[in-house]
Amino acid sequence: MLCEFRKESPKAVDYYKPKSTVEDFNVHNIKLNCYGAYTLAHSREEGGDSSDIVDCKLKLILGLIWTLILHYSISMPMWDGEFGGEQVPNDKGPTPKQRLLNWIQSKVPDIPISNFTTDWNDGKAVGALVDAVAPGLCPDWQDWKSNNALKNASEAMGLADDWLNIKQLIKPEELVSPNMDEQSMMTYLSQYPNAKLKQGAPIRSKTNPSRVRVYGPGIEPSGPVVGAKTNFTVETFSAGKGTVNVTVENPKGKAEPVDLVFNNDRSQTYTATYKPIVEGPHKVHVNFSGVPTPKSPYHVNVDASAGDPNKVNVFGPGIQPEGVFTSRPTYFEIHTKDAGKGVPEVIILDPAGRENTIPVKLKKEPNGVYICDYTPVVQGVHSVNVFFANQPIPLSPFAVGVSNASDAKRVRAFGRGIQPHGLRVQDEAKFKIVTEGAGEGVPDVNVIGPGGVKEPVNIKKLDAHTYEATYYPRKVGRHIVMVTFGGVEIPKAPFEVHVNPFKETLIRAYGPGLTGGVVSHPAMFTVETNGETGFSIEGPSKAKIDCQDNGDGSADVRYYPMAPGEYAVHILCDNEDIPKSPYMANVVPSTDFYPDKVNCYGSGLQPNGVIQGKPAEFVVDTKKAGVAPLDVKVIDSSGNFVEPILKDNKDGTFACKYVPKAIGKHTLQVSYGGVAVPQSPFRVFVSQPLNANKVQIFGPGIESGVKTNKPNHFTIDCSDAGIGELNVNLVNEKGVNVPLQVNDNEDGSFLIDYVPTTSGVHNLNCTYGGVKVPDCPIKINVQSPVDLSKVKVDGLETLAPVNSLQQFRVMTREAGRAEFAVVITSPSGGSVTAHVVPVADGYVVNFTPTEVGEYRLSVTLGGEQAGRQYRMTCTRVSDPSKVTARGPGLAGGPVNRPAEFTIDTKRAGQGGLGVTVEGPCEAAINCRDNGDGTCSVAYMPVEAGHYVINITFDDHPIPGSPFNALVGGRAAGDPPRPPNNVKASGNGLLANGKRRRRSECSERVLPCVRDMLCVFRACSPRVCPCSRVLCGVFLGSPTDFSVDSRAVAKYGQGVVTCTVTNPSGSRTETFITPQSDGTYKISYTPFEEGPHTIDIYYDGVPIVGSPFSVNVKRGTDASKCRAFGPGLTKGIINKVNAFTVETKGAGTGSLGLAIEGPSEAKMTCKDNRDGSCSVEYTPTESGDYDVSIQFAEKHIPGSPFKVTVDRPASVNDIKVSGPGINPKYCRANTPITFKVDASKSAKGNVDVKMSTDKGPLQQKPIIRDNEDGTYDVTYTPNPEGALLTANVLYNGHQVPDSPFKLRVRPKFELDKIKIEGPGVSDSRGVKASVPTYFVVDATDAGSGKLDLRIMGPDGFPRPVDIEKKDNLYKIKYTPDDCGRYTIDALYDGKPLPQSPIHVQSYSTGNADNCRIMGNIESRILTGKNHSITVNARNCGDGNVTCRIRPVDGHYFINTEVLPKNDGTYVVNYSIKEPGDYTLTMKYGGQPVKDGFYKFTVTP
Repeated sequence: MLCEFRKESPKAVDYYKPKSTVEDFNVHNIKLNCYGAYTLAHSREEGGDSSDIVDCKLKLILGLIWTLILHYSISMPMWDGEFGGEQVPNDKGPTPKQRLLNWIQSKVPDIPISNFTTDWNDGKAVGALVDAVAPGLCPDWQDWKSNNALKNASEAMGLADDWLNIKQLIKPEELVSPNMDEQSMMTYLSQYPNAKLKQGAPIRSKTNPSRVRVYGPGIEPSGPVVGAKTNFTVETFSAGKGTVNVTVENPKGKAEPVDLVFNNDRSQTYTATYKPIVEGPHKVHVNFSGVPTPKSPYHVNVDASAGDPNKVNVFGPGIQPEGVFTSRPTYFEIHTKDAGKGVPEVIILDPAGRENTIPVKLKKEPNGVYICDYTPVVQGVHSVNVFFANQPIPLSPFAVGVSNASDAKRVRAFGRGIQPHGLRVQDEAKFKIVTEGAGEGVPDVNVIGPGGVKEPVNIKKLDAHTYEATYYPRKVGRHIVMVTFGGVEIPKAPFEVHVNPFKETLIRAYGPGLTGGVVSHPAMFTVETNGETGFSIEGPSKAKIDCQDNGDGSADVRYYPMAPGEYAVHILCDNEDIPKSPYMANVVPSTDFYPDKVNCYGSGLQPNGVIQGKPAEFVVDTKKAGVAPLDVKVIDSSGNFVEPILKDNKDGTFACKYVPKAIGKHTLQVSYGGVAVPQSPFRVFVSQPLNANKVQIFGPGIESGVKTNKPNHFTIDCSDAGIGELNVNLVNEKGVNVPLQVNDNEDGSFLIDYVPTTSGVHNLNCTYGGVKVPDCPIKINVQSPVDLSKVKVDGLETLAPVNSLQQFRVMTREAGRAEFAVVITSPSGGSVTAHVVPVADGYVVNFTPTEVGEYRLSVTLGGEQAGRQYRMTCTRVSDPSKVTARGPGLAGGPVNRPAEFTIDTKRAGQGGLGVTVEGPCEAAINCRDNGDGTCSVAYMPVEAGHYVINITFDDHPIPGSPFNALVGGRAAGDPPRPPNNVKASGNGLLANGKRRRRSECSERVLPCVRDMLCVFRACSPRVCPCSRVLCGVFLGSPTDFSVDSRAVAKYGQGVVTCTVTNPSGSRTETFITPQSDGTYKISYTPFEEGPHTIDIYYDGVPIVGSPFSVNVKRGTDASKCRAFGPGLTKGIINKVNAFTVETKGAGTGSLGLAIEGPSEAKMTCKDNRDGSCSVEYTPTESGDYDVSIQFAEKHIPGSPFKVTVDRPASVNDIKVSGPGINPKYCRANTPITFKVDASKSAKGNVDVKMSTDKGPLQQKPIIRDNEDGTYDVTYTPNPEGALLTANVLYNGHQVPDSPFKLRVRPKFELDKIKIEGPGVSDSRGVKASVPTYFVVDATDAGSGKLDLRIMGPDGFPRPVDIEKKDNLYKIKYTPDDCGRYTIDALYDGKPLPQSPIHVQSYSTGNADNCRIMGNIESRILTGKNHSITVNARNCGDGNVTCRIRPVDGHYFINTEVLPKNDGTYVVNYSIKEPGDYTLTMKYGGQPVKDGFYKFTVTP
């Protein structure tokens, strides 16, 4: 049981034998575990040993149990809230009884408790203690009656048992008994200091204004003066929850302004500050929850304005935090020259708070200077209070630490050399002795070995307060280490050390946790062993131990120290420390670095992939981890260290590189600030270098039979070649890379897929780990799937007329099946579209050349060119004299009958044919190309008279032109004329002419044979003959016309019929489509050249102008094309945009499409087989694009089209971000901004509408267009506490996540400001002369201005360097002197809750070794540069500081202190004003010899 009990001790127990039944073993266990208890209880003085306990001697057993209770339950635990100053290390301190009593008295100061018996009998004291530990759990204890003692005790102890887990070790009846046992009561009460309140406890609040305490100069009967601020404190801790109200009434009955601030401290205090403006009696009213507090109102007499204590300065050693000793006189100066009326007053309180124990002598000197002398008689912190005009001066009171001249109790020793176990013969036994705060003296060490032999000891001074002692034990056995200071033994001395025999071991331990650590962070180390190993940790606190077996003969051990100090890490094997154990780890307090935020990455940390002898690299990212030292250790499998190379990248990252010399497991330990980073240690298995000769390549993809455009594959096996990077590429004969798909089979092999697109020899290249694989490059013969030699071209002419249909045949039956294509290039370099028709033995190709010059034609099969490139030349020749005309129509004919004649152009070559008919009326003309070089012409005269027929070829009259024709009356049997109300019109129709009056003429354009342009005119004799009719129907081109019969419903059922007769006599199929408006659309596609006759009937009767004659020719007319669709008006990036090109009636020609703009737009074109094609394109960037559409190499109407391409106008692509939509930054009357990102959407309109539940905003949000697709929206939220709603609209639609709702927070929140860092939070203080810093984090406090002042111990401000990033401030300063520094911080003009902050600066280094070199000048000249050299080579840690001040001034002269590489410093200064000055030179905050002197500055 005792062994298990001691396990809970911060110091681990040795191994013991559980469940022993043998008496000898029982004795052994008791000896093993009770030695410390005997020592604590001084049991040896009382006699008795372990056998007495085994013999069940009751008195000894009970005494031992009581000793354990005192030691482990009362003496050792660290109690929350325990006060009385910092405990001196190793000091015996108060007795357990006094310690527990002090703690209880601090908890219930209002009840007089001085013992553990009679003071508890009425039960009220235990009730008060329960309520003090858990406020609100027992709030009614003050109302309890003493005559109900048992009831009181039962209720209080029951609440403690139920909700504080405090067991009733005594009964309520025993507690109220006058014979209460003191030890039982102490045992019961020892549970209270560490009690924790359970969840769900019945906490009750009680308001008791009578328990409010009010104190401070602001309520004293006298002291406040006009114009000077005064204050007082309202303490509500014992009064419950309530509201504090303070009013100050002046003699005139008016209220004075009062500033009331809640301090949010443990005592729940408020500070009330007011500034009286008139003298006379004032009344101060203090109410709590509406009820006046005791003694309220307070009567305060305000005097007229007196002296200004703020102008009083104090100097001297008597107010310094350190350096004052008991029974030694000290002094300080009080300078009141500029402070006005008043006299100083000094009150010194001793550590017990008494005023009159230390006599004070004030002696007045000239110039308003007072000398204050006093001699402290007891050690401890004294409070030196300095007043002027009844008011405290700045920085008063001064905390002065008084110590004995030599105090061995303040000396502490630690290290492996004084550990009870672990040392072995010949070990280097070291330990350190720290004398800081112990006063004057030198430590002395004596080591007595077995047999009384004194061992040699070497003592080395490391700095002003630290010594290192080293000895080497030469014998096995008990050693006594005696340490004294000033002739007095230090605490815990002498130390008993048991030295074991010398021993070697194969167990290896390494890692940062063996030398140091940080509080609350795991300390890690690694142990390499194949046997059973144990661990124990001894130190200032319990340390949980986690051990992880890595399964490879090693274990990672982590322990968690919870308090700073020296820890002994014991590694045990066979119940004894291994050599070098215990390891001493110095655990330091946690600071502002975060090792858990360090990120390590890189190939050098991967379990595999590191090669022997090759550099392995990785990166340590400490950007988010703060500033701390980085340490990297690399250990191979034999325990040898591999030296890493670290490079600081100056961006918060470090590049690390190491070169492993051996193969096998390597352990990498990365620590930051002495703490292992996440995932450390890293275990890397180093492999041998790769061997590319063992790479094998095989598979069908590298063998014969590989075909173009067919999938192929092969395998690359690297399983026996080591670890390396595979690079493989395949190149065809033209040097172009063939795309490869590499698939990792996860077994060291790779499957390679590829599809070759061209035939020929391909080269396969492969490297592994940068080394060429044997047999590479591998030749792969890729064959075509077809036999191009069997492709035949037949019927292709080498000479052809322009604009003539060309046709040839390509025979591919015997060559094999594959994709067929024909590429035709015009003389201008453009692409010519060919019409390809599959036939039984191959393909028939049709195309029409439209340019004079050479055409180039290529035939491809399976993507490869078949045969040579073919060439064809197009020419143009014309001879009008070779044209002849014949037929009766040239002489005349009857009225209303076609007059026909024929024009022969066979021998005339290329040219345009023109025909006009002039006569009494307009005569409709039809022209038909007969396809043999002749053209049949018919005109329809409807009036008798003389007609003139003009025929031209290539704009020249033919022989016999003009011809005169005489037309007579209507012929017998002519049908009645059709109704004039039915009309036909359109591109596909040439109607018979209507009568035109005056200068009217009709014009048509008709394509004729071999590109002849036939122009027909029908005019009256009075009409100008320049009018022309142009035909416009082309071979193979779909065309249409419309018939309007809406006005002739009386002529029958409205049946429209139409026939189109070809020159060969056959008919062309027509399509009649009734329209919804009473018209008909008739479409047809002519496939023969020459005149076509179109007969149109309405209810069986020909309409006016029928039959119509249309001449079909080979040709094109781009003006008859049209393009339409959304893709020509607006485009969207990364989307398919479409439009349609319609070429009906435009002839047969090539369609050219081109898009020019900010990006290349992929375009596709689909023939709809109805005279139109659908075009789609996909742009990838926004901007203006030109869409060029050409037909037969001519722009169609509207081309090029201007198209604006933008992102899609999708509200879902809008992103809103920034502090303006973050509730954290929404603060009253503080402008904030958020960003609307519409860069991925089409340009639109951004609108922001804001409102609150308390009304609209005072100012509308401001929207700024950044011209890059983003918008900045700025607004000022108000009022405080309102719920703000922000609706963000884009083109009138809500963007994602809109509306945004934010609660308007106060402009700033002082309680959210954090102040932390070594410059304010180090419990030891800061080193004088060493720069330090702290951070003010106002990130969560809102926007405001930080004002900060640091006052030194002498009351003068110190320079401060403030770095600001966002609302994060880094404050840098240098405490140049020893003493207390006061940091006052204001945020937006209001003091922070933590302000003022007091920081103690302590001396460092050894100023005794610092010397001023050269002569000291007592007189210098104004404006001249001067310098002083200081030798600080042997001064240890610290820096030189220098201050120059006028004798009667309150400011310092700027000085420049420059350190040099040789350990010296140069102090530069220049003084502009004459007068007397003092110079103070210090090192590490301590005066330098001859470092204080006066000098005079003269003009």
